[in-house]
Amino acid sequence: MNLGPNFTLEEMPCWQKATPADVARLQETVTKVLQPVRDAFGVTRVTSWKWWSSGCRERTGAHSGGGTVDFITPNAPLWDVFQWGLENLDRGYVGRWIYEPYVEGVQGEHIHIAPRDDMWDVFAKADSSAWVEGPPDTYSPVPGWGGHSGSYQDPIEIEGVTVTVSPPFPDWLKLFLAGIGFGILMRFSSRRVR
Repeated sequence: MNLGPNFTLEEMPCWQKATPADVARLQETVTKVLQPVRDAFGVTRVTSWKWWSSGCRERTGAHSGGGTVDFITPNAPLWDVFQWGLENLDRGYVGRWIYEPYVEGVQGEHIHIAPRDDMWDVFAKADSSAWVEGPPDTYSPVPGWGGHSGSYQDPIEIEGVTVTVSPPFPDWLKLFLAGIGFGILMRFSSRRVR
């Protein structure tokens, strides 16, 4: 089954276990991330998806959502790919964009991409952020993408569009405003009855 011009389901680790929902999420990742990377840098290979490639053991975290993958580009430096992604990928789709270097005996160098939907389903987080792994399991945010990028604290700039978003109202203020609104409604409804 084709997932895009240069990707098939059969080349994904343990593809036989995939549900139609898994395939739909993976196909979106192929369209919005993997194919653009492939077009820019050549061969792009998924090394891990919803299952580990060795033993077909199910992944946890964002990988369990179906659209999250780890990948490599055998003919291009991954750091260059990572930097390119910071400038060219759709932050409305990308929940996490992480460069994870080679760690002897632990992991091979790869890039981790988790869509916002997977991040929301698993962690109830829908922001867009980019990270670079340092010592194992230590991550540094990429300036401009950081841990809060896309929120009212660090907005995403879209040329030609201006939007102002206020922080959420505290509960006491919501109750106060609801009370005022109810009072106004009651005052106008009592005038109509007379």
